Amino acid sequence: QCKVNKISELNCDYFIDDLLEVFEEPCFPKYTKTILFNNKAQSVDQSFSSWFKINEFFFNIIEPEDVAFYVEKAMQQSVKTIRHINDAGNSNIFRIEMKTGHIYAGKLYPDPTFDDRGRLEKEKKACEFLYLNKFHNVSKIIWSDKNLNFGLFKWIDGSKVKQLCNNDIRDALTFVKALVSVSKTTSYKEFGLASAACISGKMIEEQILKRFQKISDVASLFPNLQMFVEEELAVSIEEILNFTKEHWPEELSSILQTRNQLLSPSDFGFHNVIKTKHGLRFIDFEYFGWDDPVKLTADFLLHPGMNLIDKHKKLWVDNMVSIFSCDQFFKQRLKMSYSLYGLCWCLIQLNIFITDEDAKNKTIIGSSEIKGKQMEQLDKSKKLLKSLNQSYKSGLPFE
Repeated sequence: QCKVNKISELNCDYFIDDLLEVFEEPCFPKYTKTILFNNKAQSVDQSFSSWFKINEFFFNIIEPEDVAFYVEKAMQQSVKTIRHINDAGNSNIFRIEMKTGHIYAGKLYPDPTFDDRGRLEKEKKACEFLYLNKFHNVSKIIWSDKNLNFGLFKWIDGSKVKQLCNNDIRDALTFVKALVSVSKTTSYKEFGLASAACISGKMIEEQILKRFQKISDVASLFPNLQMFVEEELAVSIEEILNFTKEHWPEELSSILQTRNQLLSPSDFGFHNVIKTKHGLRFIDFEYFGWDDPVKLTADFLLHPGMNLIDKHKKLWVDNMVSIFSCDQFFKQRLKMSYSLYGLCWCLIQLNIFITDEDAKNKTIIGSSEIKGKQMEQLDKSKKLLKSLNQSYKSGLPFE
């Protein structure tokens, strides 16, 4: 039993043989099933590559009543009601009302075994930092537990932004200006890079090629995808990268000076905004850190959840160029990298074709529902690529 308890703290490969010897002991229960932490294990009843999956095997998925127990234990108060709201970026969100009348948002983060970005820790640090610097229009964290992979936030009463107007764009720009101000007074050592940060043109290129390789690895399983990847996407990536390298304002590998970097939420846009009677509230800081503000500018325009019309895009670009006018190459980098970030989004939209082990086990590839969604995402990727091919030589299509 001691050996079993210690496995999670050490490399399990050292224990596999020892455990099997234990199971072969004559006094050991005959019908005991072997559970191993090793996704390549052979001749065992069950094997897992994640301790979270082992937990699910024994105790099923984490239910609202489990979350209620976490909160009651932490807050020393009784939960009145708890409701699962939605899955947001692979995180599960709960609305939790206490008997005291306080309302919280509970956030259960995805399995960290396959995502080493420390999403809970980053969001906790970012929210505390922003609140300390008098950002009262962001999520306020109340309590968190790294072992539970869970965070508790003050509930924000409002709704998603449904009908965008110029004032919403201006509120987002005001938030960016506040980030610029706090970035200037914060030590660079205080935070690491944002998730998927690109502080050089070379880093954007590397992200494109890495994402392309992942899609290419599965493309042969899907004839429509394979045709698009090999006959269109690969050609466009090569052409756009070659053009960009010729016109990049400095060396493609040159790192952006720290004075021109921004403390960025990374996943910034109206998909992560709640509209309240007191104005917009900004949520989701799981990827917070230093980045080139050009990336934030481009992603805001390109994110498929935004649905900006051209006049909103122009308002956003004109003001972002003005805000970062002290950076002499900001506008030129934006013109050159817009299509590169567009290629990233073409590839991100194809991630639905990359299935994990759970999906394979459930034969999700063959389900009609997932096939429909795959074709929908493939169509979106094709449309975006067509737009990029038409505009990449001239820069931004809505200046």
